[in-house]
Amino acid sequence: MSVIFRSNSSKKEKAFFVILYGSLPLVLYTFHANFSPSQLITDYWLAYSFIFSLFYVIPLLIDTHPKNKIKKYPCRQKNVFYSFIFVIAFALSSDLVLWGIPNLITQVVGNEFKSEAVVLKKDKNGKGCRRALILEDIGYGMQKPMCVDNTFWNTVSKHDIVLISGYQSMFGKYIKEIEFIKNR
Repeated sequence: MSVIFRSNSSKKEKAFFVILYGSLPLVLYTFHANFSPSQLITDYWLAYSFIFSLFYVIPLLIDTHPKNKIKKYPCRQKNVFYSFIFVIAFALSSDLVLWGIPNLITQVVGNEFKSEAVVLKKDKNGKGCRRALILEDIGYGMQKPMCVDNTFWNTVSKHDIVLISGYQSMFGKYIKEIEFIKNR
């Protein structure tokens, strides 16, 4: 296991890296998920992200492993390094707190819903996808691009009515499927 962990690493260090590497796929998944967080999440995401990012940074600050060369750096270089790490950890935590963890919880324990929505705009370059639709606000401020396939994107036009289905919970809404209903 020396490829993944340092030699003579403790169980706490191994657990830290498993959590860190385990959270990265969830961050990548959020770029393609049609999820909108609820007011509960959006009101307090800064505080949650700050606390969550400390879980990534504090183990690095208290690391006493002999191979840790950062402890030998001059004070200014250490501060710059740890500040840079904190910014990265905060960005990762923000993504997990706003979209990743609430999305996962909503898909697992959320209630199914169906709702009609109006297409406000068609976007050729959506968030991480080639074709996206921007729908009217369907709750939780969901007015961001929703990824769709090219065939569906060509079928629908502005102001058409679509049926959306997915899961909702106190953490937000996840759109699983969008179906064309009628022209307006």
